[in-house]
Amino acid sequence: LVEGANRMKMEQDPRFKHLEALVGAFVIGAFLAIVGAVFYFGTDVDLFGKKYFLRFKSETGTGLSEGMPVKLSGFLIGRIQKITLDDRARVIVRIRIGEEYSKWIRADSVATLLQEGLIGASIIDISVGSPDRPPLEEDQFIPFQEQETVTDIALGLRESVDNVLTEVHKTISYI
Repeated sequence: LVEGANRMKMEQDPRFKHLEALVGAFVIGAFLAIVGAVFYFGTDVDLFGKKYFLRFKSETGTGLSEGMPVKLSGFLIGRIQKITLDDRARVIVRIRIGEEYSKWIRADSVATLLQEGLIGASIIDISVGSPDRPPLEEDQFIPFQEQETVTDIALGLRESVDNVLTEVHKTISYI
């Protein structure tokens, strides 16, 4: 019996000599890569830190999306977690913020929908509150204001130009 096993080892193809070691190394490498990816992406979205939640109301959901960045003083502090409608069809937005940033969000802080640059992505910017005001508690509503968009500015400019052209037309007709 031992002699037959020795013969099988001698007849084994040399290409498969280290196959078990290579498969084991591949499995370990793949496992480490998966753990590394989870850790990398988990820290990127602050998966492992403590969270602080706030909400705000908006008349429209235009420009808002789940996962949208939330910034304070230009620094990424969180993301929009959930967008829903209330009983009156107003948009309720729940934002997830790293708990360590809650000390700067006070009763007089305001959330604003901004566009970074002329054609940049939309973000929610939260203003730093006054130190003498109380901090906002977990899941409280923060005041929200929408900033004028490029489209709003263009429409306002169009109305002004239309008024000027109407006056020019009247003047030319008079002459």
